[in-house]
Amino acid sequence: MAGKAVLLSIRPRYGEAILLGQKTLEFRRRPPGGDCARVLLYETVPVQRIVGELQCKAVHSRDPDDLWQLIEYCDELPYIERDQFDDYFDGCDVAHALEVTRAGRYCRPVALAELGVDRAAQSWRYVSQAQLDELQRLVGTPHMLTPSQLRAELSRSDMPAGREASRSRALGKIANNVSTPSEKGWSCGRR
Repeated sequence: MAGKAVLLSIRPRYGEAILLGQKTLEFRRRPPGGDCARVLLYETVPVQRIVGELQCKAVHSRDPDDLWQLIEYCDELPYIERDQFDDYFDGCDVAHALEVTRAGRYCRPVALAELGVDRAAQSWRYVSQAQLDELQRLVGTPHMLTPSQLRAELSRSDMPAGREASRSRALGKIANNVSTPSEKGWSCGRR
């Protein structure tokens, strides 16, 4: 395994959106330190279980206004409104986004106690190799898919209302922008 593994606390609606390939960025006021290529998803109340994992291509640390451009480019608009974003990053000079390249769901949710973890961190915590080994024993390795592969598994009728319209708006803004996020090295899981 390259890099460190982290356990990331996340609200269930956002965790599910990542595992369905609909959300490619996870926002944080404080990013995991170092190389966090493997991220275990701990869904908070009411689930309170580790439900899957993602692979993180990069952690983008930017001025909040600059990071907002990435949100528009990656079509994250259905998951966060500008006022929510501003409230969340209020007082921060730097905003952080983990870029998801692959995600996979475990065959069953795993309680923290099964890995010897007393409680979840408010944001994230490192996971030891012994805990990863125990997780492997309990649930095996999830089948990791890119966001586009995950989305392809969903039927078109399952797409949330307004999703196509927000995608068109975001892509239209990029077409009119000379300095697009892709020119800045942002890929948003696109291949």
